[in-house]
Amino acid sequence: MSAPDCPLPEVRSTRAAEPLVFRADDDGFTLAHYSDREQARAHCLHKAKNDPLLVTPSRLPDEPPAHRWVIDGPDPDDTEDAEELYLVINGQEQPTGYTVTPITVLTRFDREAAEWEVDE
Repeated sequence: MSAPDCPLPEVRSTRAAEPLVFRADDDGFTLAHYSDREQARAHCLHKAKNDPLLVTPSRLPDEPPAHRWVIDGPDPDDTEDAEELYLVINGQEQPTGYTVTPITVLTRFDREAAEWEVDE
């Protein structure tokens, strides 16, 4: 009895993009990791809003602080660079130390890449 002639599915060798996570930090201390950049930003903004060193008497308690995110890199449109939260405090825009950093999560160990890093 012979096997029926069935076409085999096409095997593709394209490699899926590595996923990103976003690390929320407070002056280098990790707050948490998120799969969504906006959630990491929200965490940092919440912490900054309640940080006694960043509270300003000119802001009402329930009023969100004026803020913006500044990319820390040569290309302000690059989404793979870290970004820092800046707040307007007493009319002056100031860095807060709260950052969101995209981190690539590797799905597998690449021995050749690891050996290349050691040889450098």
